[in-house]
Amino acid sequence: MVKPLYCSIQIRWRRSLWRWLLIVSLSAIAVVGLHPVLHPSSPGVTVYAADPQSLMQQGREQYAAGQYTAALEQWQQAAQGYAAQEAGANAASALSNQALAHLKLGQYEAAQTTIDTAKGWLSGVSATDYNRRVLAQVLSTEGQLFMAQGDATRALASFAQAIKIYEALDDETGLLRAQLNQAQIFRVQGRIPETLRSLDAVSAQLDELPGESSLKATGYRQLGIALQRSGDISGADTVLRKSLEAAEQRGDAADISAAWLSLGNLAPPTVALDYYRQAAQVAPTTLSRIQAQVNALHLLVDLGFLSEARPLLSEILVQLPDLPPSRSSLFVRINVVSQALKPEAFEASPPLLSTEEIARLLTTTLDEAQAIGDARAETYSLGYLGRLYENNQQWDEAIELTRRASLVSQSIDANVATYQWQWQLGRIFEAQGETEAAIAAFEQALTTLQRLRSDLVAADRDARFSFRQEIEPVYRDLVSLLLKTDAADTPQENIFQARDVIESLQVEELVNFFRADCVVTQSQQIEQIDTESAIIYPIILEDRVEVILGLPGQPLLHQPTDVPRSVVESSLDQLFTAVSTPNFTFPEGGRGIGVRGGSAADYLTLSQQVYDWIIRPFDSDLQASGIDTLVFVLDGKLRNVPMAVLHDGDQYLVEKYAIALTPGLQLLDPHPLADQGVEALVGGLSESREDFAALPFVETELETIEDEVPSQVLLNETFDTETFASQLTDTAFPIVHLATHGQFGATLEQTFILTWDGRINANQLSQLLQNSEIAREGDVELLILSACETATGDDQAALGLAGIAVRSGARSTLATLWQVSDLGTSLWMGDFYSQLADTQQTKAQMIRNAQLNMLATEEYQDPFYWAPFVLVGNWL
Repeated sequence: MVKPLYCSIQIRWRRSLWRWLLIVSLSAIAVVGLHPVLHPSSPGVTVYAADPQSLMQQGREQYAAGQYTAALEQWQQAAQGYAAQEAGANAASALSNQALAHLKLGQYEAAQTTIDTAKGWLSGVSATDYNRRVLAQVLSTEGQLFMAQGDATRALASFAQAIKIYEALDDETGLLRAQLNQAQIFRVQGRIPETLRSLDAVSAQLDELPGESSLKATGYRQLGIALQRSGDISGADTVLRKSLEAAEQRGDAADISAAWLSLGNLAPPTVALDYYRQAAQVAPTTLSRIQAQVNALHLLVDLGFLSEARPLLSEILVQLPDLPPSRSSLFVRINVVSQALKPEAFEASPPLLSTEEIARLLTTTLDEAQAIGDARAETYSLGYLGRLYENNQQWDEAIELTRRASLVSQSIDANVATYQWQWQLGRIFEAQGETEAAIAAFEQALTTLQRLRSDLVAADRDARFSFRQEIEPVYRDLVSLLLKTDAADTPQENIFQARDVIESLQVEELVNFFRADCVVTQSQQIEQIDTESAIIYPIILEDRVEVILGLPGQPLLHQPTDVPRSVVESSLDQLFTAVSTPNFTFPEGGRGIGVRGGSAADYLTLSQQVYDWIIRPFDSDLQASGIDTLVFVLDGKLRNVPMAVLHDGDQYLVEKYAIALTPGLQLLDPHPLADQGVEALVGGLSESREDFAALPFVETELETIEDEVPSQVLLNETFDTETFASQLTDTAFPIVHLATHGQFGATLEQTFILTWDGRINANQLSQLLQNSEIAREGDVELLILSACETATGDDQAALGLAGIAVRSGARSTLATLWQVSDLGTSLWMGDFYSQLADTQQTKAQMIRNAQLNMLATEEYQDPFYWAPFVLVGNWL
């Protein structure tokens, strides 16, 4: 036990973000690029001893150095000076800059008041070019304020007004920045076409700029960041390299360093480290060098390379005294501390930083934060002090510091900080056995997370990756506490709340996956949808598996099984490997009918183990209910495993029930299969494209479909994106069947289908299908992806399947979890299509019948052939 560290220190508070890159992104209020600070000039104005123009320039320099409070004071004086001179537009410009400083300091109300005052000054001035440019500046600042407050609609309106003014003035700089901000808002709203159009326009304008233009390097860099956040990693890399080239052409060390830093944020970890080192080497200032080094430190700690992190940290610490007090220098220290407080660094032997070293850095930061009036740095300093006490199990001090940090973050509407302190407080209460207080704190954290969803969507790749470490655990911690009592004694309200929380987590995962707040939900119960189906929520927690069962018209049931998360995930990995990549001996010519080597027990033992965790506790309840379909809301690595393959010792689960998956009842379109003629648009590739192998039996599969239902077939060269889109638009196809390579992954970049001329990712496929539905006023009942597979080496690979299912607009999606036998698939699909005309059956029942028929054949009874076919979405 460590003695109290700060009994003689007056504790104050301010703020930081959990990662350096998230700091960069959210301190800009989730909008790409701040509007440049104007240098107002007014010919003939008398220059006083306190020259407003000089004050403006000083403020600009302090703002660029992160000294926002000092900049605010300079601009306040400048505004007063211009007001005394009755130079209305100049006063408005100073006020707009002042509002930017308020915004950086989290002072939203003051920022709005200042903007309103600036507009008042402009209302009485003539419409000169300069005065209109100042108005555009004020509108751009207002747009950033609205975005910071989560009001994307009003932010968009402000930026649109600014764009009109910049276009009329032929102001390239202002126009490009406003368009980038506008594109960012489109993306957060899930408006992908508008996002792409805005970014295309920006790219075209940047290409036309002369090489010596200072805007070229910064504009390309901002465009690259925007493309990255929109999911176009390849496009982002191309544009960021243009930024680097432009910066090198001008010999601008600051822009060169910034370009390498942005490329590092985009690159895979090992490459990113090299880019960060290059950014540090060319950095023209100590601050920019340390910022690149802190990014590298963050990456080394995450990778577990502490031996490499230690000398880098020493180098950073030596330079810290050289930094003048500013927000940037404060956050350098805070980010160093955030890495040192990570479990892998704090619990190492020796730790990355000792308790005393962490305490010293944080108290120094507190003193400087108060001196420059930066509440954001203060709240994070206090919060991390609370975490230090939490780690040392000094609960009273941890609670006091965390509460004070939370009060400060709430006072400046810093929700990204607030939820962390609420979650931290919940963990502290839980450690002390105060369950009710812990639940209340976790509930507050989730409420705060809902408020800042747009900010999280707007964050960059590394910030989104932290979703699993920084956000997802809040949901799981709350579920764990709600269900911690004995199953028989758990109140129904606790089980209902736990179910709702896990469904909300599914929604948040998809929002994070799409990088857009575009997932529509509606509250529903299983009996409202289907009285003959049960819904099952298996939840993987750190110390156990919890399963919630919903039966029509009955109270919810839940049952825990004490098994560590590590054991569960290892077993699921092994089961997936065993059934998806068996030791088959295939006949000459490729993937036809194969014979498994070894014993069937290799996968049956594993499938029985998973059955015991999820299904066996409810065997009697399921049998007594008379239901015929099991609908699973799967969690984590369970998504990678087909539930059909689970085995009770006598038979597979699919032999007892039809099976379907859904990301949650909140995300379900509950209408049954329409009683209409079955017609399919079928696209496929049998020939090799890019690095993907040929699929010779695709032609057989497509012929089989043509024999069963009226079809429009696009094969190989005719299956290109343009032809596919036009066919969707021209004809109402209830079924869209794509027999082509594809991949489901945990990110948008890893989820795509292959066409003759390229790849279509989940958002693009969604747009094609939804455009077609609007054009022909008809829904896609069923989207079939018959040659896709989950991304290997990705422990959340099947998230992409749920993403496509939700975002495509199709009522249901039928897909394969791994790339199966071409011949077997063509036979399976023929069987399935032969049943589609029978609307008395549900889609889940049709799929089960096709699986059972294949299971009954000697050559295809292995689960490798029939198990990967899964139905996601509406099973009716």
